[in-house]
Amino acid sequence: ATVAVASVGGYTWWDNHKTNQIYKTGADYLTAVLKVQANNVTEGLKIFQSIETDNNDYAALAMLNLASYDLHTKKFSEAAKKFQAIADNTSFSQFIRDVSSYYVVVSKLEAGGYSKLDDTITALEKINKADATFAPNIRELLLVLYIETKNKNKASELLLQMSTEQTLPNSLAERIAQYQRLIAEL
Repeated sequence: ATVAVASVGGYTWWDNHKTNQIYKTGADYLTAVLKVQANNVTEGLKIFQSIETDNNDYAALAMLNLASYDLHTKKFSEAAKKFQAIADNTSFSQFIRDVSSYYVVVSKLEAGGYSKLDDTITALEKINKADATFAPNIRELLLVLYIETKNKNKASELLLQMSTEQTLPNSLAERIAQYQRLIAEL
């Protein structure tokens, strides 16, 4: 009986400790966001850095903010590395990993990290999944690259797929006819 009581007590303590840690990280994250919004970027970044190793959703968001800051300040290689670390972390939600995968490609494109269009196409094809968070963006960029490389078959297949998707953004739906004309000219 004593062992059972100690086990329950230990579990309760651990559960409360983890909950309190998440509350603290959440409060720190909110403080960092407010600092950045108030143009105190340096302080906000320091707070993001202090919580990025906490291994919870707030840490993932802090990491995304740090990587986005690098992207915004044109530190493309650093941004790509940070986004890749987030995308590779299986403890983060698939949504956060999808966002990060997309921005790995964006960062590398900005850095000139792809020596050929084929390398960019390959990178985008790897993250082009039906349930990817940025699926319409990924597909549209792929479509433009297929047109640019005069790959009429892949461009036609992708455009057909895109035009039948239920979640097609209105802005993309308006451009479908333009893409159809471009493909017809290939």
